Amino acid sequence: MLYTQYKDAALKHLNACKTALHGLKFYHGTTSLSQKKKEALLHNIFYLSGYTLECVINYAIYKRVGFSSMSEVDTLQDTANSISFYKNPRGTTFRFRYFIQQHKFHKNIQLLQNLLPGGHSVPLIDRSISISPTMERMIFDRFAGIRNNNHWRPELRYETTTPFSQSDIEEFVELTEQVYIQLLTVA
Repeated sequence: MLYTQYKDAALKHLNACKTALHGLKFYHGTTSLSQKKKEALLHNIFYLSGYTLECVINYAIYKRVGFSSMSEVDTLQDTANSISFYKNPRGTTFRFRYFIQQHKFHKNIQLLQNLLPGGHSVPLIDRSISISPTMERMIFDRFAGIRNNNHWRPELRYETTTPFSQSDIEEFVELTEQVYIQLLTVA
């Protein structure tokens, strides 16, 4: 896989989320969509929005470190920034701090904070840009010092419901789109 495919996947997932939300608005007030199906769809939108963020953040990381767009992503070993695709790549004894393969979403946000120049104005990455408390809960695994399991994480793909409302999910998709657009601009 080439790192530019992360950007393509992010756009594909973002468009799927926006289309699904549009469909939910179409069904609003009708009896043709059961509550259970609506909750499942909202859960899937939540998961795909987070996956969109993960993909566009990975894309931005590869682009910022100047990785070749013709090289496979799993060949990344950047000792200057302590980034590797694998946690323990073969043939090296270097201890990398960041690694893409294990879906360390929050560590990748932290890495991108270090890689991007100041003043970039990307929500989530530039922590001086405030996001709503609900978005904080949805994205990060801590809120007001309390750990929870409601935040976005790859394991959500195995779950079937979300504790968030449709308006929360709509806000999450909007935030995801803002991050996507901004990262393509500054990365």
